[in-house]
Amino acid sequence: MTKGYVSFLSIIPFMVANYAYAFSMADVGDIINKEIIAANGKKITIKANEPGEIKSTIKLGVGQAIEFSPGVWTCSASPCIVIDNASQVIGSGIYRTQLKLSSASSGPIIQSADYEKLSSLSEKNALKIASPLDGDRKSLPGVKYIKIKDITIDGGDGKKASVNGVEIYGLWFWLEDVSIERFSGDALVTQFIPSGSVHPDENDAMESYFTRVKLISNKGNGWTMRGPHDSIVSGMIAANNGGWGIDVLHKEGFYSGGGLMLTNTHLYANGNGMRTESGANILAYGIESEANKGVGLLLRSNDSIVQGTFYANRTYGVQIGDDESYSGVNNLNLQLHNNKIAQLKWGNNAGHNMINAVVFPNDSSQRYFEGSPSNTDYVATSGPNAVQQFPGGISMDSDRNTYGIKESIK
Repeated sequence: MTKGYVSFLSIIPFMVANYAYAFSMADVGDIINKEIIAANGKKITIKANEPGEIKSTIKLGVGQAIEFSPGVWTCSASPCIVIDNASQVIGSGIYRTQLKLSSASSGPIIQSADYEKLSSLSEKNALKIASPLDGDRKSLPGVKYIKIKDITIDGGDGKKASVNGVEIYGLWFWLEDVSIERFSGDALVTQFIPSGSVHPDENDAMESYFTRVKLISNKGNGWTMRGPHDSIVSGMIAANNGGWGIDVLHKEGFYSGGGLMLTNTHLYANGNGMRTESGANILAYGIESEANKGVGLLLRSNDSIVQGTFYANRTYGVQIGDDESYSGVNNLNLQLHNNKIAQLKWGNNAGHNMINAVVFPNDSSQRYFEGSPSNTDYVATSGPNAVQQFPGGISMDSDRNTYGIKESIK
């Protein structure tokens, strides 16, 4: 037996299926796939101990995991790793373990099973494709219970256009301590059907977890979020991406990222900070969106709750509605400062918003508001041009309001 390799046959007497390899040459993907086949569907953990080139797509089965030791693995396969239900890709820490796209690959680095098929289907047709696990009391499309952790996923050496880093169609999964950076497309794309509600005596729920995830210097979006809805984000950073830092989308009958819950999220120097699509509300606490080339936050949905600071964006700090979509019934607690055109833009406003804000333009060239609220909005601001408006159109301190229309108290 060659030194540095433990063959599958040599450990049959042991009860624990745990394989360790020292990969230094040949095709890492081919070697791992042979062990996956030999496992015959068993839940195994493969340990990759030395870096190498992944020329063949690694296809993890249900409940199978691969653990990478420190080092740089080159991904030439397209995709590099395919994950199934309850499979895991675990590194030894950000930077310590790197999966790096080669110039030959069309990506992505990690993709869920049947992603390309499912991501193009309506909910009705996607539900026809079962992905059951033992003990499931209902069948939903896509993968679940997967985990990606402690790893850097790097597209910096890629030469092809519109290559994404990670693509997942499914529910109830975890990304934790992951950096996805320098791809020609989006760093992260996730998707799931708009429904998938939990009912009595069922054992799955759609919410997924994104914890300490960095999305850095990608040419597309940091995160294109089409689901699963009601997911939970903590400590995400999206910086220097060419598109939106986070783009939360909804298409009735196909997918939804609505109900996304975010805490301690930083959006910095992206093309634009964050956008919600009609039907995709958010609950964001402790969001900081600054120095984006466009708007800090564009709300095109109703019913969002936002608490955060929006600073030094090159157009607007926050915009409510645009040419395509109305936005209303939002509860916003904001700090708006030094946004180049205006601190808050009233676009296509559906009304019934509650705005509490500290508003400080940096100089006279920066407007306080662009546009004006409807007479159903509640507005209370402090700053050099403090404005208070109550539903019904009652405006206090009319001499100093900056809506562009001098109002009298009614």
